[in-house]
Amino acid sequence: MVTATPNDPAIVCAERIAALHFLHHVPVPPSPNPVTSIHRRPAGYTLPFEKERSLASTLAFLAYPKDNVNYVSAVCLEEAPNAKYLNVLLAVNRSNESSGQQHLEQLKESFKGIFSLLGKADGRNYKSASIDVFKAIIFMCSARVIERLRLRCRETEGQSIEKALQTAYEYLKHAKRGRFKKAQLLPVLDEFIEKASKVLKLVKSWPKHETGTRLEELVDSIYRLRQVGDLGTLFENGHIPNQVMDPGLRRSLWNMIRKVARYREAARFLYRMGKKFPLVRNMHVVTAQWSQDVFERNSDNAYIPGLASTISLAEGLKDREKDLAHICHLLSRNEKEERRKETCEKASRRFTERTQETLRHAKIHAEIQLLYYCELNIPHERLPRVVCSSKDACWLCNEFILLYEKVHMPKSHGKLHPGWRLPALRTPGFDDLAKRYNQRLQSRLSDSLKTLSKRKKRTNYPDPNESTLLTLYLSDSTL
Repeated sequence: MVTATPNDPAIVCAERIAALHFLHHVPVPPSPNPVTSIHRRPAGYTLPFEKERSLASTLAFLAYPKDNVNYVSAVCLEEAPNAKYLNVLLAVNRSNESSGQQHLEQLKESFKGIFSLLGKADGRNYKSASIDVFKAIIFMCSARVIERLRLRCRETEGQSIEKALQTAYEYLKHAKRGRFKKAQLLPVLDEFIEKASKVLKLVKSWPKHETGTRLEELVDSIYRLRQVGDLGTLFENGHIPNQVMDPGLRRSLWNMIRKVARYREAARFLYRMGKKFPLVRNMHVVTAQWSQDVFERNSDNAYIPGLASTISLAEGLKDREKDLAHICHLLSRNEKEERRKETCEKASRRFTERTQETLRHAKIHAEIQLLYYCELNIPHERLPRVVCSSKDACWLCNEFILLYEKVHMPKSHGKLHPGWRLPALRTPGFDDLAKRYNQRLQSRLSDSLKTLSKRKKRTNYPDPNESTLLTLYLSDSTL
């Protein structure tokens, strides 16, 4: 623990996070990030920017082998001089030096196995290498695949792929073909019925044959179902009525198909990358490791965080727009239940608790660790151009990455996770970065208060899907 003052960047950051969280849990809707000329810088790189992004995204997707929000991972790629090899930099969300270490080591060993298979491939056995890589991926991610398909889920956890796909299959199999012909979807309909029946057969036999080989067959059959052209269209535009299949269930089924198919796509993509780029056949895993002082926390002291004083620092606002009682009134306008209405007392208490909770228990997200690690260890002319997480970037990570500018993050889900912090690295460069980030948060706080004053009510965006897929472009002739 270190003793801190109210002006300490870590305290200022925690206060502004808590103030923003008080105003809204999802500040912005999900969105892609623009690619700038800085991100696309070609000098000194062998991989084209788009290939680096796709490779980092694919590896980040695989780096989440179990559904555990405590171990969200991130990946970026460092090219060695003269393109001799590729370092895959890997980090996991951490609250201290040892947290997540076992998970990180397991990921490292799994990736080493996959990379060794790619390294053994040559022009004569690429096809078998792709199959071997696929088997290694399923071995690594079997628990997550089973979770995604809900093959062992309880009823309260949502419908399994068997129930959801069976509903769609039965309706579309017996639906009148005229309207599908009119929509030019008859070939899609027929192919869906054929491929879905094969998936259902494998899913129904799963309880009797819970083996790695059967799971590989199931994932491959879902991949082939995913390949049906315009498949998503069958689940949209009223082709399956809501009374037959709830829109949420249709979206869930489409999400399951796309994400489970990605495991087969990942093997094909890695095989193609290894075939085209020799340095992809020579990839090494490097984990971001830190000493405990990076996770140093501020000790408790007499200073009590105050919501009113934090809001009063927001710039460019009228006095009324910064008045806590007025803010609480606007936030409560649409609340019918008295217990849900904001008061100055309740808001101030929650703000203090939230700030102190962040200071005591916040994690350094994996993406932020990688940016700091690269700044410390990699020459600027060889900095990774892309960082990808096993989930889309949270709002706070995304704001930091946009401020940092040197590295591209494909997407943000827009949700604010308040248990967030920066590494405690005390150098002029990192101190300046932390202060600039706090200024950015203050600017966002001012913007949020202006929006609240203008709209006269809380801005609510729905809870987002925090994990989405980047498109991988693969030709059917690859294998």
